[in-house]
Amino acid sequence: MSGVSTSAKIRQHALSVLRAPQTLYRSVCDDPVRAKRIAKVSIALTTAMAFTLPPVFSSFHGQNPFLLGTIAIYLFPIKTVGGELVGAAVGLTGITLGIAYANFCLFLANLIQDENIDNIGVHRRVFLWCALALGAFVCGYMRSKVARSYLAINFFMVVNMFALIRGIDHFGYQFHNFFYVMVFGTCVSVFVCFAIWPEDRGGALRKDVLTGVHETKGILQQARNVMQNGASEELDIAALIKAESALAASLHEAKYELSFSRVDPEYLVPIRRCLSRVISVARVFNASMRRKNRLPDENRIPVEYYNMGANSIHTSEMVDNTFRVCLEVVDCMATRIDELYSGRKNAELDHEKLPQVVEDLCNFMNADVQTRELDDCTELKAAAFTDQVNTTVLDLLDVVRDLARSIAIIEPGNFLLILPRKMIKYGTTVDLRKTLGSGQSSFNGSRSDLASRNGGRSMMPSDEAYLMFMESTTSWDRAGIWMSERLLALRSSRHVKYAIKFAVVMGLLALPAYISDWREWYEHHRCQLAMISAMVAMETTRGMTFRTAGMKLVGAASGGASAFIVMEISQGIIPISIALTSIVGLIIGYLVLHKKWAKSGTVMALAYNLILGVATVFPDQGPISAAFARRLLTLPVGLAVATFVHLTLFPYHSRAELVKGLCSSLDWMHHLLFAIEASEEHPSLQAKFDAMSQKAVQRVTFAASLLPATHYEISLGGHWPYERFTRIVDKITDVMNLIVGEVPADPVLAFHLDSTRTCSRLRAKLLASLCNDLLVVSHTLSARLFLPRHESMSAAVLVEYQNSLLAAAHGGHQRSYCDVGRLADLVSEIAFLRGEVDELTMETQCPKKGLLPHLSFVVRSKSGQNTPALRSAAVSFVGDEEAGQRRDIEVAERRLGEMERPERAVSERAVVFLEPPVGDERV
Repeated sequence: MSGVSTSAKIRQHALSVLRAPQTLYRSVCDDPVRAKRIAKVSIALTTAMAFTLPPVFSSFHGQNPFLLGTIAIYLFPIKTVGGELVGAAVGLTGITLGIAYANFCLFLANLIQDENIDNIGVHRRVFLWCALALGAFVCGYMRSKVARSYLAINFFMVVNMFALIRGIDHFGYQFHNFFYVMVFGTCVSVFVCFAIWPEDRGGALRKDVLTGVHETKGILQQARNVMQNGASEELDIAALIKAESALAASLHEAKYELSFSRVDPEYLVPIRRCLSRVISVARVFNASMRRKNRLPDENRIPVEYYNMGANSIHTSEMVDNTFRVCLEVVDCMATRIDELYSGRKNAELDHEKLPQVVEDLCNFMNADVQTRELDDCTELKAAAFTDQVNTTVLDLLDVVRDLARSIAIIEPGNFLLILPRKMIKYGTTVDLRKTLGSGQSSFNGSRSDLASRNGGRSMMPSDEAYLMFMESTTSWDRAGIWMSERLLALRSSRHVKYAIKFAVVMGLLALPAYISDWREWYEHHRCQLAMISAMVAMETTRGMTFRTAGMKLVGAASGGASAFIVMEISQGIIPISIALTSIVGLIIGYLVLHKKWAKSGTVMALAYNLILGVATVFPDQGPISAAFARRLLTLPVGLAVATFVHLTLFPYHSRAELVKGLCSSLDWMHHLLFAIEASEEHPSLQAKFDAMSQKAVQRVTFAASLLPATHYEISLGGHWPYERFTRIVDKITDVMNLIVGEVPADPVLAFHLDSTRTCSRLRAKLLASLCNDLLVVSHTLSARLFLPRHESMSAAVLVEYQNSLLAAAHGGHQRSYCDVGRLADLVSEIAFLRGEVDELTMETQCPKKGLLPHLSFVVRSKSGQNTPALRSAAVSFVGDEEAGQRRDIEVAERRLGEMERPERAVSERAVVFLEPPVGDERV
């Protein structure tokens, strides 16, 4: 039997080997763009090696011929033509500035000593080392501050780490050894990008816009099915978020690139905003569906009131007809976009009928509101749910209408040369202030961070605060305050801290070359490679540094092994080595285009180019095994120094910063809710809404950007719940959408948008309770310890608010209760958030054995027993819907000294709280 299974396995492996060409052909056909890019990477690497290895070229390039391949690798032609031009311009800027800085430092060093090469003075060595450290500091600051300066920083440092070390005992200036060879490497990649399967940003934008439109159609189809079937299913927005993020990234890149396209990217900015609005509205819709699914069975509102059948038959038919018209319009949008980019005759986009259909649907829904009768609180809750869902559907249809208008105004035309938006004064740029749905974008306002922070946090009108500041201080006081703020910002700047770390790493690795006569063996072993390894591994966060170090180890070992194999096969024959490089280039191209292994692919190419180049061009330095050994020796040294400095000097804890960012976003949402609550008495606070909303968006966006770094960060704390934090980020985004809506300057919960003003005091009381909930969540997330606290009062206040609205509705005209439904969704979502934070605390304190006794408040029975069920339940799960109804019973039981809860409470999650003082009246 085992023999049969072994033969079957052998036959299966043989068939898989035989099918490999067919599998490869299918992969090429499925993604031809990726296959072309892999081929372009191989061509660029092979071309670079062809202009490096032959003696006629290597002798011309000077002492560093392998720099040609290094530059070509950093500029691999995997971008669009415009992106490659921008990368080449940035790289050439770094090369030029690096050569200029190196020669200027050599000029100053020659003023210190310009003779007696056999006895180099200490002053010259110290000056050159300090010049290298100073250049590294500036490069580190720019690398942390401006992400697009990465290539310029790397090329600047490569020039200076060779020129300033070689300049210890060489009094001449450096130009030929760097400029021509590095410019030639730049030309290789740029030529391949232009000549072989050139790509343009317009094609990427076309693909991203079409993907976004198709995903919007999917959202509409899902919403239509939910409204038809009356089910409480959430909309799947993951694909739309991905499409919107891709379009936002393409538009961001288009601001820096030259491109040829029939459609100006300016016209696509409103489309991206509409996609983001669809995501925001879909999140609000999903919040309503989650609230419906969250209610326990015994408290669930009867089906005849709580399902989608609450709409009349005519309204339901009108909803289905409106969705049908919207889907037809979306199909016409995709067709028009495709025709605009292809230059074919454009079909007219008939979107004028859509506003009228939406208006008719709105009239039908208003008629249902006016004819319904509410007899009890259950019916009011059902009406609030239905009104909220209907309002969300209308918002979704309005976004589709705006999307159709945005596409309809695009005029067909010929190919245009689109200039980079950063180089000209452009009125309509990608403004991200108007969107909150994607959670992937960040807003860079015109005001400084300090000004916007003060403007958002201060509850005083800006003019009054400014006058008080001017009257209470002198000019010297204001100058001192300004200076202290600048110094404080400089001290707390993560960019300055990273620049210091970068300078320390470069200085430590270069220090041996400046000690006595150590430069000879430093050059012989090519210890500059350790500096290059550390420079590549020095990411801005610890987690990404660990990840890059691991990727670099794998890539360097793979590149060295590939060079060794090629050298052994070719036996030093240069044409054979160049031919085999094309095969290695295909492997490198696959890795470079892989989302996870891109860094390893780049390092593999660098190691292959360096080891093969040194072994071929400089055979007097030993065989290829010696070059491979030197590379493997310098690699861990550079990585070890970079990692050690990163961990010990100004350590940047991504996980701690992630938690701070989330807590800060919750605090700013608390400020916003507080301002909304107080805006009825102080209307001037309405001017603060926009700044507060922006701050909340910035904090949660910054926290989301740190999530990938936390995944790779090593900590003594043990388990890191990455998925849990991902859900918390999404939940904070959902809460933000419910509070703010689509316009940050006018939050949807603001009092001035409520025309009825019915029971406004109870509504303000509910907002105040929600403010307290946000503070509790923020504090719990920051401490991540189980603290004794009261359960949320928001659910009880919401019930009181609903009862008051029901009493006010008797005898009066009917109204829409969508605001009540949105507040109920907000209470539910904050409860979900509190539950996630409490689960996070349980998971991080002791993920396997449960909570430690000294870290939790354990609920004990009268006999002193402590069961596992109660230990696992001793978590302060707050914000439950039934918490407000149980509070009076639990307080009475505790005051009477009854230590054992009723049987019905044991099966539920226990709620731990402080006993309120006698006489404390609470809802």
